[in-house]
This record gives sequence, structure tokens and C-alpha cells, in this order.
Amino acid sequence: MKKRWYCIPAVLALVCLVLAGVVRVSYQNAGESIYNYGFETGNTFDVVFQEFSVTDVNQMPDKLIENSDIIIRAKYSGNRFVTGEGFYSPVTVEEVYKGDSEFNGKQLYILEAVDTYTYTRYVNTISKAYLPLQKNSEYVLLLKKVQFDPERKLTDFENSQYYPITQTAAGAYRLSNQEQTKVFSWAKNPESMNSLAGYDIPVEDKKQLDIYYQLKSGVLGELGIPLTSS
Repeated sequence: MKKRWYCIPAVLALVCLVLAGVVRVSYQNAGESIYNYGFETGNTFDVVFQEFSVTDVNQMPDKLIENSDIIIRAKYSGNRFVTGEGFYSPVTVEEVYKGDSEFNGKQLYILEAVDTYTYTRYVNTISKAYLPLQKNSEYVLLLKKVQFDPERKLTDFENSQYYPITQTAAGAYRLSNQEQTKVFSWAKNPESMNSLAGYDIPVEDKKQLDIYYQLKSGVLGELGIPLTSS
């Protein structure tokens, strides 16, 4: 084999590193335009059932509540940190349903698993059926604490990080007594986070939409939380 062919893998690796660096640096400067990027999310709640080895949707609310570290009612007012691998969305805790009551009135950062690509103007939750928290909306959030190396000394910001259980909409319920009926088709009608404002879960399958509202009704019912008008 000629020597010049040995250079090809090295060159390709260098190109990949350069491109990764460009994307990683650029996503932080997207600003409000991120909400007009093309958006896609997972179309099923399969990962939720797989995580708890449950097949009956009626058994799931108890599993979600039992396995959450804290459960709160909170409001997201905006100003999230956008990174390439996720959003850090600050919420103000208004009520604690599970966990330490000292969380009341405090600010937590919700880590939302979202991939952001500024180069192609695209946002994706991969296989997770989820819509990021919407500005000025109240939610019931079933949360797990973000884990770090136990030997590491954490900052206040790191200590305040939680994520919705299962990283899907099964861990985040917008407080509204209105149920959406619309399902989506990413291929026919591209969406953005701005165009999805006011919706709960942008799935493409009516069955999955029904599962979401079954989960929401079951979780809020178990917690004794009434729905309010949006």
C-alpha cells in the first residue's frame, strides 16, 4: 500500500474534530433563533415502559411517582442555557409534592435532553417523546437528580440540576385542562418550538397521544392535583 493512503484516516479524523469544534462553539450563540429551528421528537413512550418493565399503562403512574427523587409544581419563565447536548431550563418551585419542602420558592435547573445543531438549524430529542418547557407555563415535574462524580465538589448550579424522569413527557405535565387532539407529521409539515407553543406532546401517533393523557391523568390524580385553565 502506498504511504499516502495511510494519511487518509488521520485527515478524516482531523476534519471531524474541526467540525465538532465549530458546532460546539457556535451553538451557544444561537439566541432566540433556536426556537425557529426545525424540531423533531420521538414518537412513542416505549422507553418509559421498558425502563420499568411494565406493559399496562395503568400501572405506570405509581412507578413514575415512586421512582422520582422530587415532584414539584413549577413555572418556567424563560432564559434557558442552550448547549449542543441539552437545555438547562430554570424553573421556580411553587409547591413540593414529594421531597424536601425547603425547595419551595427556590430555583432549579431542569436538564432537558435535546440535541442542537446550529449548522443545520435543527433541534432533536432523538427517541424521547418530549417537548421542551414552554415560557410562562406551569408544570408538574417528576424529577431525578443529575448525578456527578461523588468525589467532585459541586457548584450551586450543579447541585440544582434535575431532569424529568425517563427524559420524556412522562416526567413533565403542563398544567392545563385542555387536551390537544392534533398529531403531527414531520415529513409533510416541519415544525419548530415556536410553532408548537401551546401543545403538550408533538407525537405523530394518536395512540401515543392517548397514552400521554392517561399518564397525566393518573399521575395528577394520585398526587391530588386539580387541572387549571391554560
